[in-house]
Parts: sequence; structure tokens; C-alpha cells
Amino acid sequence: MKTIFLDARHLHSGIGTYVLGIADYFHCANLPFKFVLIGPEQALAERYPEFDIIPCEIPIYTIGEQLQIPRIVKSADLFHIPHFNIPLAYRGALITTIHDTAHYALPQLANSLPKKLYRDLVFGSAVRKSAQIITVSQFAKTEILKYTKCAPEKVTVIHNGVLDIFTKGSWENDSLETLGIPGVGDHPYLLYVGNFKHHKNLERMVTAFRNAKRQYDLPHKLVMVGDVDKKDDIFLPEDFDIHFLADCDNEKLAGIYKGADGFLQVSCYEGFGLTPLEAMACGVPVLASDIPPLREVLADAAIFADPYSVNDLTVQLIRLCQDQSLREDLVRRGLERVTHFSWGESGMKTAEVYESVLAGRTVSSRERAFSS
Repeated sequence: MKTIFLDARHLHSGIGTYVLGIADYFHCANLPFKFVLIGPEQALAERYPEFDIIPCEIPIYTIGEQLQIPRIVKSADLFHIPHFNIPLAYRGALITTIHDTAHYALPQLANSLPKKLYRDLVFGSAVRKSAQIITVSQFAKTEILKYTKCAPEKVTVIHNGVLDIFTKGSWENDSLETLGIPGVGDHPYLLYVGNFKHHKNLERMVTAFRNAKRQYDLPHKLVMVGDVDKKDDIFLPEDFDIHFLADCDNEKLAGIYKGADGFLQVSCYEGFGLTPLEAMACGVPVLASDIPPLREVLADAAIFADPYSVNDLTVQLIRLCQDQSLREDLVRRGLERVTHFSWGESGMKTAEVYESVLAGRTVSSRERAFSS
């Protein structure tokens, strides 16, 4: 039986959601592989008692991972790393998941010579050394081909799924005060979940929210969930109407989604856009930015706005809050749209890629993405 190592060090992020999604499928499916997970021992052992776990919490983007990961995975028949930060010294069969090309498309993410050198060396090596690259949208594949010399047939599109905790309806009913957000009380709230980086367009989002409050006397608060330690990297002052919550586990997050009056995802750049799907799964209407990956993923189940226009963002935000017929239609469309995104389906298609690589075959040119 072939042994597949999966890098599961980075659990508390979008990459972590990806790892948990496919690992959940592997754990339940009867696959002809032995799986070994590399990452935080306690969290992984509790969730996946039947898998072998190699304790490892070496941070990503470090010299440590470059020196130690090749030794840890030397017995692997296949190593799957869920980000482009591959160990350069690893010489075995490799599959890399590349979620986006933000480090190329967004100059501010590689704004120094060391960062550019690291990006070009490691990203380029990931493309060159991987037997197959998995990416999460047609848009992301187009971007990979745009910024690298990768052959199209080497990139397989497999859409992300939505974790069961967001689709089964068994959410905790904690109030926001219980979760550490005083001041929201019984007010309806709009929700953002994600990181606090410039390309998330949060300054314009907050400005549009304040405009809507001022022009229409909306009763809503704005709740922003993420790495609050990073919020000061951009100008996001906390005030009576804007509240921040640190990253929390998915059980609590599902309850926060469920209580929201609307979800906002107005970023300027994405590879996929998972959080608006999670919101839809919880029955929440979504306002999204009008960019190709979000159009691809959300289809007609959201309302869209120009992310560079505060005026358009304001207008669409007001519609999201005040047009009840639109809101009901968005909830219905969203719940239907989410049915196209299953981690079971994603995991199965990922396993097909494993089988092809281990057998020395080229993955079929038929894209392994869900139908849109």
C-alpha cells in the first residue's frame, strides 16, 4: 500500500479549512492508501484517530521547514503540500495545491527584494517540481498559467467544498456578548470573515457601511472576524458600530454566520472565495465584489458590486439590508448554490489525482471542477 503524506501544519486559515476538508473525506473513505498527517499532534489525533500523525509545528515560510520537512517525509511515496511553500530539497513525488497567485498579482505582498526572491524561487520550484498542481478555480488556473511557464495539462481544477458544520444546521446559539463582542446586543449585524490584508478592500467596505448608516439610518452593526492582531496593518478603527472578534472554532463561527443579517466579501483579489459559501450554507444573503473568481464560485446566488467604487458598494449594501424580496431570493439561491460544493466530491477528485500520479499517468485533461 502506497503512503501519502499530507502537510497539515497550518490549520487555522483558509489553507487549514482546505486540509480539514479533504482529510475528512480521506478519513471516511475506503481508499487504497496509507495516510500520514504532519502537524499539531493533539488536534489531528482527536479528529483523525485512524491516521498516523507526525508531530510538527514548524512555521511555514521558514528555514526550519526547508531543513526539516524533507527528512520528515523521506519515506513518502507521495507528498501533498497544500500551499506553494514546498521544501526545495525534497526529491520525491510531489503534489502542490496553489490557491492563488496573490504574491505575483499583488505587488504589496512581495514588496522587498528578499520577498521577491523567495517567491520566485519557491513558487517557481513548486510549479516545476510538482507532478501535478491542484488549484481551486478556473480563474486561479488562468493566473498560474499567466505568471509561470506551467503546462496547462499539469494544472487540475478542483473546487473547494463547505464543511458539514456549516451545512447541517447544528449551530451553537451563543450570543455575541458571550463570544466577547459587547455592544451588539439585539442589533442586526453584517458580517465579514477573513484576514485583514489590503486586497480584502476593508477600508472601502467600512466606508460604504458608514455611508449606509448615515444615509438610511440603518440599525446594523458590522462584525469583523479574523486575526485582530493584524487589523492595525490597515486603517480600521473600532467604534460603536464596528466590532472585531478573534478567529474562533468552526462551531462558534457557524453560529455567528447564522445570526448575521448579511455577509460582505468585497475583496479586490481572490483565488476562490470560501467564506461567502459558508455564509450561504448558513442561510445568509451575500454581497460580493464583482471579480471573476467570485462570479465563478457564487454564480447568481449573490449580489455584486464594483469593489473599487464606494458608491456602488454603498448602494448594494443598502439593497442587501432593505430589500426583503431580494434577501429571500438570495437565501434560496445561496442554499442551492452550496449544494455544488462538497468536500466529499473534492476529496474524491483529489484521490483520483493521487492515483494518476502514483501510477505515472498524466491526469486527464478533463477538468475536475464542479459544474457551474
